[in-house]
Amino acid sequence: MTFTPSVMFHKGDKKEQVNERLIKALSAEVKEMKSSLVNNQRSISQKSKNFLSRLNTPFVSQEDTQCAIKGFNDQRESLELKIKDCDRLESLCS
Repeated sequence: MTFTPSVMFHKGDKKEQVNERLIKALSAEVKEMKSSLVNNQRSISQKSKNFLSRLNTPFVSQEDTQCAIKGFNDQRESLELKIKDCDRLESLCS
């Protein structure tokens, strides 16, 4: 048995007849998630500055320092992408 949709939807099309309560709930969740992500981003930035200043010693190799910097940058970039995704979802809910 196969399913054949009667109406074709394309990526990015706004769907009609979506429950308004669900849209409001999604919007509220997205705002809450975005706020949490922004707070995490600030926290990671502050912690990375503190941590990296402590790595500046003759006892830590340059390779280890670069590895730590890469890890913090990867986390920051990942959070930035998630925040942009939240922005996109918020715009779809309006």
